[in-house]
Amino acid sequence: MRPVLIAATALLALPLAACSSGSSSTAAGSSSAPATTGASSASSPGPTDGDGPSTSGGDCAGLTKNDMAKYLVYTQIVAQVRDASSLEGIKAGTIGDYSPEKLDAILAKMSFLTGDPASAVLFFQKADAAIAALESGTPTAADFQAYQTQIGGIAGVIRQQLVLNQAIGTTCKNLG
Repeated sequence: MRPVLIAATALLALPLAACSSGSSSTAAGSSSAPATTGASSASSPGPTDGDGPSTSGGDCAGLTKNDMAKYLVYTQIVAQVRDASSLEGIKAGTIGDYSPEKLDAILAKMSFLTGDPASAVLFFQKADAAIAALESGTPTAADFQAYQTQIGGIAGVIRQQLVLNQAIGTTCKNLG
């Protein structure tokens, strides 16, 4: 499972790095303007110290390249919660250092996004809350099925990742 997770993470990093135009295109192919609350953050990238916070000003200032790398891995882990065994691997840290709190902290730094990207942030926040609920109890097979239905399976998670990747890649160009 680790090679699949690493390959999926690498593939999802490509849209983030490739997004450099001033407009975005949704998965359905329609174009939309960058999703930000302030135009200044999308104007020109500023300097960064590599892994330190973006200094392009505006809303991207709290995000780091390390945050984005962890976001990509954590959101892939969100999709892997299918049964008690996978949940135990997440809780034990054998799948990664994901926790709902760690992903929520990164998502909070993306709260400046509006429109579809804001909906994607909310999607992951709800998934985190559902995972926390699963972790705190003794979930049944029906609980895991309900969770997978909520997130739309792996395809649902990837769809939301792509929305966020595109928005961050367009808005926070120095993170790409």
